[in-house]
Amino acid sequence: LTREGRRSILRQFLKRRRFLEEDFQRETQLEMQKAADSCAILSLSDFGNNARMWKEYAGGGTGVCLVFNTYLLHQSFKSSLTKGVPFKVSYIDRLPKLQVPVGRDHDHIERVFLTKTLPWAHEREWRLVLPEQIDRQIGFLDLEFDPKCLVGAFVGARATGEDEARIRDWASQAPSPVSVQRVSL
Repeated sequence: LTREGRRSILRQFLKRRRFLEEDFQRETQLEMQKAADSCAILSLSDFGNNARMWKEYAGGGTGVCLVFNTYLLHQSFKSSLTKGVPFKVSYIDRLPKLQVPVGRDHDHIERVFLTKTLPWAHEREWRLVLPEQIDRQIGFLDLEFDPKCLVGAFVGARATGEDEARIRDWASQAPSPVSVQRVSL
């Protein structure tokens, strides 16, 4: 082979290799997305009366934020079918680039599900990730916990009086005291 012939073969090889790597990367991303879509993620926060959070979530202040005794909640999750505890989300400048092939080890799960960028740090989020727990018929996870874990509720500033009354009635029937407060933004 001539020098130019060897270069041509090398260029073709590198072009084919790049195509295979891109194809593999695309397939891996699809598989990762499928895995993520099959997980249920319960998002929790350290606080429930943050004005920015009420604006971004809970129907712009029309919803409700539940307050849990975290110790009892952890105990409830450990003893239930959930078999997990929430983990604190880390906030960093830029999301890490995941290398392929990826494993199913704890570090990989942490990078995918427990890492967000700094603009989200105000959320002070905790997440409970439950692989393959979503009920496809209803589209979400029906998560049960010991009712004694619930200790309070914040009612959104823009919630209707009727909604607040329903929440107060519901709280009055709880097995242990549940404080209900209206958020003022």
